[in-house]
Amino acid sequence: MSREAEVSGRLLTDAGMPVQPIVLVALGVLGVLLGLFLPVDGWRLVAVSVAAGCFSAGILVSARGLVRARRVGRQARTALDLMAHDPAPSFCTEPGGTIVASNEAATRRFGNRHGQPMARAISGLLPNSAAVVFRHETALARRHVATETVVTPRGAVKLTAYRL
Repeated sequence: MSREAEVSGRLLTDAGMPVQPIVLVALGVLGVLLGLFLPVDGWRLVAVSVAAGCFSAGILVSARGLVRARRVGRQARTALDLMAHDPAPSFCTEPGGTIVASNEAATRRFGNRHGQPMARAISGLLPNSAAVVFRHETALARRHVATETVVTPRGAVKLTAYRL
């Protein structure tokens, strides 16, 4: 997980909403209230100007987040469309490792694994699947692709993971 993703993850409320626009809008409301109760017209103008700036910044930050979410959604749909017709079993996971999508080959080979950790999905294939998945996760933190060939008693298994 990149440093930016770690910071972004900490800046979300429990409902998944970003904290930054909420704080900016709250500061804007505070500025408007302060502007209403200030007796001096000059300070009132300053408070209302700060409020307008906070509201504008909150709107811009929210719009940036929506654009980013749409772009990530498009990338995910493209990846899912690409893997849908792949003859090799393919899974798509969230950053935490939970499977969110799989192609038809993966469903035939491993069954329906939506909502399960990746390590559990391939546990019947590899003797220590949790360690293999962990190695891929740590490698993907540094690179965009992680590849490993694991030799098992039943043969060699090649696993490849891509970071979107």
